[in-house]
Amino acid sequence: LMRVACDASTGLPVGEPKVFVDHRKSMGYVDGSVVDRDGVLWNAVWGGKVVKAYAPDGALLREIPMPVTQPSCPAFVGAKADRLAVTSAWKGKDDKQRKLDPQAGMTFLLD
Repeated sequence: LMRVACDASTGLPVGEPKVFVDHRKSMGYVDGSVVDRDGVLWNAVWGGKVVKAYAPDGALLREIPMPVTQPSCPAFVGAKADRLAVTSAWKGKDDKQRKLDPQAGMTFLLD
């Protein structure tokens, strides 16, 4: 995962990207991410069966196991944006793999 400084008035990048989290030795691949109001980055790990939460300094705060192998994108939902919805996918799975991962393709709502 990379990070880049942005201009507060335009939202445009103002520097070179820097490593935020080095995921190369972890299972799966980084996929969709969202940042909460506290600056915590929530990342779905495709092939990793997990959503990971990282502090603004890149420290791992939390891992949420998922019942699917390919969680794809987290998003905060609800009137207070205090619930985490996580999509998943069955892309690339054959019929046998889909039977082993029956919830693939569903969206999950986490409290």
